[in-house]
Amino acid sequence: MTQIRSNCNRIVRNIVAPNTIIIACIALIITSSRLHAQPPAEHPYEVKIATAEAEARKGEYYNALDWYNRAYSEKRSPELALKIADLHLALRDYKKAAIWYKRVLRRDKKNRYAKYRFYYALALKAQGKYEEALQQFQLFLQHNRDRTLQQRAQLEVEGINLALSMDEALDVEVVNAGRNINSPSQEYSPCLDSDSTLYFASLRIKEITPLKSQKDIEKNVARIYTTKRDRKNNWAKARALGDHINRASYHTANNHISSDGNRLYFTRAKLSGDKILESKAYVSHRTASGWGPAQEITAINGDYLVRHICTGELFGKPVIFFSANMPGGHGGFDIYYATIEGEDQYGSPVNLGDVINTPYDELTPFYLDGTLYFSSNGHPSLGGLDIFKSQWDGVQWSQPENLGAPYNSPVDDIYFFTTPDNRFTALVSNRIGTMHRSLKSKTCCDDIWFVRKKPLLIKLLVHVVDTAGNPLPNAAIELYELGPEEPAPSTKNTGKKNTAAFSLDRDKAYRVIAKRNGYFPAELQLNTVDIRKPTTIEKTISLRKKPAEVQIITINEPIRLNNIYYDFDDWKILPEAEKDLQDLLDLMKKYPDMVIELSSHTDSRGSKAYNLRLSQKRAQAAKDWLVKRGISPNRIKAVGYGEEKILNDCVDGVTCTEEEHRFNRRTEFKIIKGPTTITVKKKIGRKR
Repeated sequence: MTQIRSNCNRIVRNIVAPNTIIIACIALIITSSRLHAQPPAEHPYEVKIATAEAEARKGEYYNALDWYNRAYSEKRSPELALKIADLHLALRDYKKAAIWYKRVLRRDKKNRYAKYRFYYALALKAQGKYEEALQQFQLFLQHNRDRTLQQRAQLEVEGINLALSMDEALDVEVVNAGRNINSPSQEYSPCLDSDSTLYFASLRIKEITPLKSQKDIEKNVARIYTTKRDRKNNWAKARALGDHINRASYHTANNHISSDGNRLYFTRAKLSGDKILESKAYVSHRTASGWGPAQEITAINGDYLVRHICTGELFGKPVIFFSANMPGGHGGFDIYYATIEGEDQYGSPVNLGDVINTPYDELTPFYLDGTLYFSSNGHPSLGGLDIFKSQWDGVQWSQPENLGAPYNSPVDDIYFFTTPDNRFTALVSNRIGTMHRSLKSKTCCDDIWFVRKKPLLIKLLVHVVDTAGNPLPNAAIELYELGPEEPAPSTKNTGKKNTAAFSLDRDKAYRVIAKRNGYFPAELQLNTVDIRKPTTIEKTISLRKKPAEVQIITINEPIRLNNIYYDFDDWKILPEAEKDLQDLLDLMKKYPDMVIELSSHTDSRGSKAYNLRLSQKRAQAAKDWLVKRGISPNRIKAVGYGEEKILNDCVDGVTCTEEEHRFNRRTEFKIIKGPTTITVKKKIGRKR
């Protein structure tokens, strides 16, 4: 089942772990239940740390947090703060994780903890703070050289760019299925039978309480439940299937009913602490009296974990799709299929290939009329696990397409299901609004959500202009719903246009914030009180430009020194260059821990080898000018790039004017160590 496999240990050990594996899982809820009540004063600091580490190793993450917090109140070390942050992220408490990561990183002037910026960015992204997350991912990519984490960060950046540019389906809404279906813990795998009976799996734990006996442990397992609508069209209280399906001591979930309604597929998993010992596929056949005994599907089970079965069709034959981490796959969990060859007979598993599967996780397949829906954290996502779809043309799968908002959110979205007539659509998510109030965080646990057409479409169009009324493209718009829940903002980028569209709910209050580089942010508030018919609301936000002399320079960002040029075939510093060098000198004195790369570039005339030597002399000349005036030579790395980075079309073989060639004979600087950002009160150069 998708929520069982815990990624917490890998985060705690600082090994790369996609945030999109569902971490607030059954194991955490069950095992993290025995908080120690001894007063902090009774335990020395070393005992607190040792106890916290022991609890974390056992998967007792809430207990570990309790002990780490006690220790931190005594000695506030950055290393301890980062362990607390890691645990909050593992438990999907993104807000607290971000607070703890920021506490350390804002003081980390020497980038000792650069890799944690990746996890900080994940926590920001999961809150829908895309612009902030993007900045942190970019800083991480500049400072950290872990190849695996670099690849993961690049994928997360692609997802953020997708989230900022992708149009939202404004005519649909995602609503919580309610308390008769959802509990404060975990729900999984909604599917509707032909008689409109809803099947789903649930842990059904209302509180984190101590498990005192083996009987308690056997009782606290996931089971498959059913419910139907009553005469008032409300879902009745759910009831668990019998013990021929829900077996004692096993977590039973990932239920799916075949299209003919005659077979119930599901998995049974056995846990030890937060480790999954086994997860196998089963099938039950419908009889006159209900579902028959469960039968193991031995053809696809093995020494690996099988999860998320569904039926479908490939090459004109009935098949089952499933997710498994069997050896030889593309990495993580992959989606496979096996042909249904007869009554309870199945072919060997076949991997769906690298169009669908990635080095990360592909989960919860659902097939309908030639379309495969699945969840993945290996394709660019709006949050953690996102729902994708791919079309089968009889030969191959199409490139997976992200379903976008509101199907997907900044957090985890899985288990997409819809009926052939699309009258009933459901998914599972830990987005804000879950039935989690008795547990540890607002996004700890997954609920079932229904997708439906909006009964009333209220459309908001936000236009961004400057103070003269001119359209401003590439602005970021954040929409906040005002209220006690504090949901993550809906964030969009206007792209090449200056307009972003949002869907609003009736009788709600909102705050809209517009941001753009080089401009002061601005906001407005509005509400939808008393709107009772389809409405389009248009609002214009005017942004005031920041003074030209105010400039934010970030690490590894090339800044061109405007007035440092060179005569042809020479490396002497010209008189007009000294103004920019003086500004750079002042900056070096203002930030004494700043180390820069001072680079020089030539035009394309002459041989490449000669230009490389010439540019090195020019960079060294600029460095010597600064060193002579008191800057340590260890703070300046002089690099000549020759004609490697021509800024215009004046490459070999192209006729250009002297002025065009001179444009390429330039000097730039960028921060390579020290502060991650600096503010300059006067413009000493321009961004390249």
